[in-house]
Amino acid sequence: MKIDISKYLARKSYSTSFIPEIDGLRFLAIITVVLFHLQTYYFRTIDTGFEFEGIAKSIHYLISKGGLGVNVFFGISGFILALPFAKRYFNNQKIELKSYFIRRLTRLEPPFIISLVLLLIAQILYFHTSFQELQSHFIASLFYVHFIVFGTWSTINPVTWSLETEVQFYIIAPLLFLIFKHANFIVRHLYFVGLIVASILSTFFFKAWLIEHHLHKSLIVYLPYFILGALFAEYYILYIHNKVKNKSYVWDLLGLTATVGLFIFHDNSNDLFKFLQLTFLFIVFISTFKGTILNWFYTRKIIYTIGGMCYSIYLIHYALIAFLVKYSVKIYFLDGYLGNMFTQIVIVIPIILIVSAIFFALFEKPFMYKDWPKKFIHFFTPKTTIK
Repeated sequence: MKIDISKYLARKSYSTSFIPEIDGLRFLAIITVVLFHLQTYYFRTIDTGFEFEGIAKSIHYLISKGGLGVNVFFGISGFILALPFAKRYFNNQKIELKSYFIRRLTRLEPPFIISLVLLLIAQILYFHTSFQELQSHFIASLFYVHFIVFGTWSTINPVTWSLETEVQFYIIAPLLFLIFKHANFIVRHLYFVGLIVASILSTFFFKAWLIEHHLHKSLIVYLPYFILGALFAEYYILYIHNKVKNKSYVWDLLGLTATVGLFIFHDNSNDLFKFLQLTFLFIVFISTFKGTILNWFYTRKIIYTIGGMCYSIYLIHYALIAFLVKYSVKIYFLDGYLGNMFTQIVIVIPIILIVSAIFFALFEKPFMYKDWPKKFIHFFTPKTTIK
């Protein structure tokens, strides 16, 4: 009997109909972040440095810019959250804010808490760190305020700083998206562009103040990416969804060029270059739907399935890298960066995907169903029998 593993790894979606291109973009976001963290941790672990020339220099450069995946995630989040608001407001339907917040809570909290507890236990048992030493960091991480409180990455799971930023956006998103209900096309776009400009200028002029108050990784800095996603949500409704059938190689060229631009301008010291990054990201979003080759690639089942597991991969990949590289680093070749980095990728990435798939199936997918709290309560409610 043939077992379809992908059935157990398929993401359950309610707020919008399943959009494979968006999960394909999630693949782009998560794979760049994972490769970036793998390379970074590998370089911290090895004793020998590498010389970078030719293709090795280019590949090292591309991987070192993998943090851009976080910005892609923020853009996707803006799109996913804005889409149901825009659709409902455009159709004069009411938004149930209670359902919105409960959905965020019941969907995202359980996998996050489970991963945080597992990583806390791992640190205590594997690294012999005392619970007293980790307690305050655990609590701050649990309530999404670790970076604001300590000004550093979480000692339980360093990558969750971006989740803290996401949560800040989840809280204010319903207020921001009221614009879909109360303004016309031009006003909406001026409003969104104004938010982007205000955020970028605030970062540019008040960078020292933001760093001093531990806000340089907050929504104040990253709001433009979420807003870009919201702008694309409207573009998707008006010009893509059920309207554009034809794909074009021109959009492939534009999309690939924009992707290269994202790598080039990521982490540029001049915050004003963020306008270019946002322009490139918007083109990448469009080309994912309208490019012939890019649309084909991002809608492959294996690509959007891995992209659909991105939350699980995100939660546990850094801890897995930290554990695996301690052993995989012992496999070392004399032919420089390419051979050694390729070896690490071949060893570590498949294990991350396998473990993440298991975590997804056990600890994330069950919470994708809206009625899981009712089933959970029903399961533990004592049954009464009538005699």
